[in-house]
Amino acid sequence: MVHTEFIRQHPIPSDVTEEERHVLETMEGGGRCEDRAIATLGWVHQREAFGDIPPSWQEHDLDPLQIIRLAGPAVIGAQVAQHQRRFAWATDDWQIRTPRAAAMFALQAAIGLRIGASRGTKKIPYTSGDEILVDARDRTALQGVDAADRDVVMIWGTVHVRGIDTGLRTRGFTPAAGPEWRTVAVLPTIGTALWRLIRRSAP
Repeated sequence: MVHTEFIRQHPIPSDVTEEERHVLETMEGGGRCEDRAIATLGWVHQREAFGDIPPSWQEHDLDPLQIIRLAGPAVIGAQVAQHQRRFAWATDDWQIRTPRAAAMFALQAAIGLRIGASRGTKKIPYTSGDEILVDARDRTALQGVDAADRDVVMIWGTVHVRGIDTGLRTRGFTPAAGPEWRTVAVLPTIGTALWRLIRRSAP
């Protein structure tokens, strides 16, 4: 049995306020720009990496609307707007219109992700608001385990590892082995990314 975080695309429900609908639509648009942005690094999003998700896989997570209502549309709306601005350059024709922005994104990824990795999971999440949402989603994931009548494979992002691991240990589960980390993406070196940015900036 496979339990995952929210990975399938779902239509916007009809029983939403205009403010909630705006946030959900902005999420969708920002998500498409993000997909194009990470594609410039040769990466794909989690959804595309899974391919055709088997119908038997179960989502045990808060959906986007639940997250908006838990934290408030103003809070999530501000986060989504900031996220969208970060990837606004990634249009369908970014190679022609914004090649320098793509090079800057590669440099930011090369530096930022290395800094994040050096901090370790103890520094994640970074704000109290994120903490509330992460904890709520962890609880939902663990409730799915509680309701399962057979072994469960859980597919979740790294930010949830600490909370889910603590919850599983509290329930009497013990690790059978140490963590096994696999390479899922290769970052450009900082030097390479900087050189590409300089070349893109040259007249």
